[in-house]
This record gives sequence, structure tokens and C-alpha cells, in this order.
Amino acid sequence: MWEMNLFKWAAVVFIVFLGTGVVFMAIVYQEVRRMQRLLAEAIQGNRQVRFYSHLSLLHPIAAQVNILLQQLHIQESNKRRDDEQRRRFITAITHDLRTPLASVLGYLEAVHKGLTNPDKKDEYIETAYYKGLTLLNTLNRFFEWAKLDLHQEQLSPQTINLAETHREVLIEFLPGLEARGIQLIAEIPLVANVTIDPETVARVIRNLIQNAIDHALDVTIIRVRLDVNKRQTVIEDNGKGRPEVDDDIFEPFQRQRKSKGLGLGLAISRQLLRMQKGNLYAEPSAEGGLSFIIQWPSA
Repeated sequence: MWEMNLFKWAAVVFIVFLGTGVVFMAIVYQEVRRMQRLLAEAIQGNRQVRFYSHLSLLHPIAAQVNILLQQLHIQESNKRRDDEQRRRFITAITHDLRTPLASVLGYLEAVHKGLTNPDKKDEYIETAYYKGLTLLNTLNRFFEWAKLDLHQEQLSPQTINLAETHREVLIEFLPGLEARGIQLIAEIPLVANVTIDPETVARVIRNLIQNAIDHALDVTIIRVRLDVNKRQTVIEDNGKGRPEVDDDIFEPFQRQRKSKGLGLGLAISRQLLRMQKGNLYAEPSAEGGLSFIIQWPSA
């Protein structure tokens, strides 16, 4: 009798265990099937899908798959951004190189074929020359950005007096600013040492001042302030204000309507600084226009 009862209990335990196992396997099967459907959706292009499971056994797998999907989404976003930049690059080359080149050839053809009055010959040649210089400058800007984009720019950081470099660059702009009726206000200390590629400093300051001259509307004042304690340079203008500043202005080939620039100056400046642990950003200026804040490297 005792052995029969033991057998019955063993049978009950086995049946319960077997039933529990069947139920558990059924739940696992349903979870795997659901994750399989999510995976198929991700393969079809939905990178926003996220895996989850009610079973702790499958949590690590779901987490790893989500990490892979996130990385894939980032890679595809970067690829789309790079493709868009290449498209803009090709469009810019087509317009900004072909147009001035056609103009140069037009003037030279007129002189070569005698289609202009003799007294206009020198004027046409001079015009072609200056347009050729503009074309060369455009090419240099394209190559400059291409080198940065391909990480082929050679930088040579060294400890320099940042203040002295500021003064040297600002002196270059004084005659042109005075001719345009623009007042330059410089607040530069005697000494501000920083370790950075010296040419980077000059290129960035030139780009930002030229940007204010070319794009700020009705500008009459450009202020340059170097703060030693914050390791910052603020370049601001009093042109017509903008209600907000979009970070897209630092994207390559972003330019305003009727702008003669390539839309590369700000992108080049930020990239140069970030390569050396600095930064560049913009905000509305108290003067009414824009403030560009250069964050110099801390070491």
C-alpha cells in the first residue's frame, strides 16, 4: 500500500513537472516567435523597433539585439548625412566653379578674338585676372574642407600667445573695415597662452570676422573680446538680430540666399577647433546680431 501511494505521488509530481515544462516551453516559443517577427521588421528597414521579453531568460539577448540595432541606426544616419554632404559638395562645385570659370573664359575669348574695343582690352584682362583669383580661392576652400573631412589636415600644436595672434589678424582687417564704415572694438589682454596650432587661430578668427562682414545685415560694429579666465574669444556684431540661432549654420554648404560664400567658413572653423579639443558655437548677440564663441583648448 505504501509503495503504491509513493508511486501515485511520483506520478503526480511527474505530471505536474511535465505540464509546467510544457507551459514554460510554450511561453518561450511564443516569446521567440514574437522576437522573430520583430527581427523581421528590423531587417525590412524599421531600425526604431526595440526588443523586449517577459522572460528574464531572454532579457540579455533582447538587450544585445537592441544595442546592435541602435548602432546600425547610427551608422545609417551618418551615411545619410555623408551622402547629403557629398550631394551638396557636387552641387557647389558645379555652380561655384563652373560659373566663374565661364566668366573668365568669356572675357579672355573676347580679348583673344578681338571682340572688344582696344581701350577695353586691359580692363577685360584685369577683370579676368581677378575672377581667376576668386576661382582659385574657391578651389582652395573646397580642398581645405576635403582635407578636414578626410582627416588629412596636418596640425602642429604649440604654446603661443593667443592675444598676440588676435592682434595680428585684426590689423589685417582694419583698412577694409574702415572703408565699409564698420567700427572694430577689440578687448584683448597683453598675454593669453594656449597650446594649439597657430594657423588654426588665425584661420578661425579670419573666418568669423569675414562672416560678419559678408552676412550680417547693416552691421556697423564688430566686437572681439578675449577672456583669459574662460579661455574664450567672443566675436559679435550689431547687425539685424535673429530670433534664434540654429546649429545647422555650422553644417557645410549652408549659406544664406544671395550669399557669395560657399557655406564652408563656419564648418571649417568648428572642425579645426574640435580636432584640438576646442569648440565653436553661436548665440544671439546683446549688440543685436550674432555672437560667435570660440572655446580654446584647456591644455
